[in-house]
Amino acid sequence: MKLLSGVAWSAVRGWGSRFINLAVFFVAARYLTPSELGVFSLVAAYLMIMQVLGEGGLAEYIVQRTELNPRQDQAIFYSQLFSSGTIALLIAMVAPWVAPLLVKHADAVPLFIVSAITIPLTAVIRVPEAIMRKGLRFKALAYRGLLTSGIAGVVTMFMAYRGFGIWALVVKQVLEAIIDALLIFIASRWNPGLPKFDREVLKEPYAYGKHILGARLLDTLYLRIDTFLIGNFIGSAALGYYSVGQKIYQALIELLSKVFSNVAVPYMAREKNNPEAVKKIYLQFVQLVATIALPGFVYIFIFSPELIVLTFGAKWAEAAWILRSFCVLGAVNCVAFFNGYVLMAMGDSKSYFAVLIAKTIVLVVLCLIGVNFGIEGVVAAVVLGGILATPFSYRKMRNWIPINVKDIARALTKGAVVAVLAGVVVVAIKLLLIQFHDIEKVAIGLVAFLLMMVGIHFGTGSRRLSI
Repeated sequence: MKLLSGVAWSAVRGWGSRFINLAVFFVAARYLTPSELGVFSLVAAYLMIMQVLGEGGLAEYIVQRTELNPRQDQAIFYSQLFSSGTIALLIAMVAPWVAPLLVKHADAVPLFIVSAITIPLTAVIRVPEAIMRKGLRFKALAYRGLLTSGIAGVVTMFMAYRGFGIWALVVKQVLEAIIDALLIFIASRWNPGLPKFDREVLKEPYAYGKHILGARLLDTLYLRIDTFLIGNFIGSAALGYYSVGQKIYQALIELLSKVFSNVAVPYMAREKNNPEAVKKIYLQFVQLVATIALPGFVYIFIFSPELIVLTFGAKWAEAAWILRSFCVLGAVNCVAFFNGYVLMAMGDSKSYFAVLIAKTIVLVVLCLIGVNFGIEGVVAAVVLGGILATPFSYRKMRNWIPINVKDIARALTKGAVVAVLAGVVVVAIKLLLIQFHDIEKVAIGLVAFLLMMVGIHFGTGSRRLSI
């Protein structure tokens, strides 16, 4: 029941914040042009790499560490603060020369300088957040996430409505980082104390963190290579459509990965000396996510054109086929990301890094080929690359837990059955309602879809998680 409670509060935090952020994105997209949205996506992609560099992957060592070590926590905090602050300062110094080369926008320089403020602000929350995660304080983390998203979201929607354009989204990033930093220290009651640089206590975190850092850099490149290629070789307007088409898929994957990783990694880490227990937790999470995600992606695939127009506006209708393409990838990724979490929980950051190297190489090669065929080629490359990457993480995971394909297939069965049956019902309803307005088709289809899911769930019985 503790596991379910952790999942529930992590879900409240992740889903609540994501729903707020989605609502903000929907509103902002109605007032921004495809080109503006594309420019923001490109700037955000560059800054994401800088944020990962600033954090260095050190805080994740705290979550999987078995004993308390306040001295080490303090050293990790100041190490991250120094590295992230240095990177932010360097960005501000070189922005006048570099920013116009990276982004074609009149405000390229101030966009980079203002966005760089988020780098140290994001880094300073990682240690207190890791301490709270290790202590399984998911309820406090949930309240913090909702409050941060809510305040920043209201300000952003107002600015978008008032015509601030791309700056509404930039201010959102900065405001979220500031509020998040304040709330995490209040909630954790953690005090880093006076600065102390202790190289001795940082040896193990650096040894572990270097693989996490490399993995996250590769993961960021893996998730953003499409953005870089489209923004630089196809155009910011095309990137705007791509970002909208990808947004719902990306939000769902982030919801699932962040919600369940926040809980799965510390729970599996506690059982790292018992492979059978880790296997049990892994399969329970796979079953839970598959039951939620597989039917969800089926529904979105069916109603993609209507959902895009209703949420973003008619000018974004061209993005519907992109969303449908990502639904196919989502059905694979909603389960595959747990393979990497097993490696992280076991402290095998080296294997996790190796998996991401393989995934990134495959994706980069496919995207470099795909970009020659326009945005369609890039979308195809991303979907195919994501599917082909799954066996890499599976093989590495099997080094730690005694699992086979049949085990995973059994865990996926219920979700797959629900997805197929509910999908058939929703397609039939959509055909029957062909003369209705989009909002009526989406709403009626959603009600029927949810009733079908609930009926199948209770009709087949449900097995409670027991960890």
